[in-house]
Amino acid sequence: MDINDLDPAVRLAVSVIRRCLAGEAINVPSRIMPRYANAFHRCHENVRDWVSRAPEYAQVYGFLVADRRPFSDGTLVIAHSVVRAPDGSLHDITPNELEISYSFVPHAGTPQEFELIGDAVNPDGMVEVPHSLLYPLLRDAGL
Repeated sequence: MDINDLDPAVRLAVSVIRRCLAGEAINVPSRIMPRYANAFHRCHENVRDWVSRAPEYAQVYGFLVADRRPFSDGTLVIAHSVVRAPDGSLHDITPNELEISYSFVPHAGTPQEFELIGDAVNPDGMVEVPHSLLYPLLRDAGL
């Protein structure tokens, strides 16, 4: 199967997984902002609200990458937002009740491309790529 035959959201998810495996993922530490009530599962809203209160910070769009084995045979790519502090460091201000750290891959395309997985086009904000599809594509790409 050729990657161009896939749905655009799945193509984006595969490209994010490739970038993650190629070492472009960043470990973004969690940081609870003082005097601010961060909401679970509302990363985009949390970050937009924080940036409106602290304009020296910036919103950074990207994706979390989660290999779901052994629970399923796929890798999940989840649209996510973090903040960039004035010193350039990234921080995840959205609480995670699972206390699991996932790889964060900053978005490298347009806002419209982000929305293929983000909440405007895809209300779930995530795409799962089956490993049966992913392995041949990564092998063909030399990863």
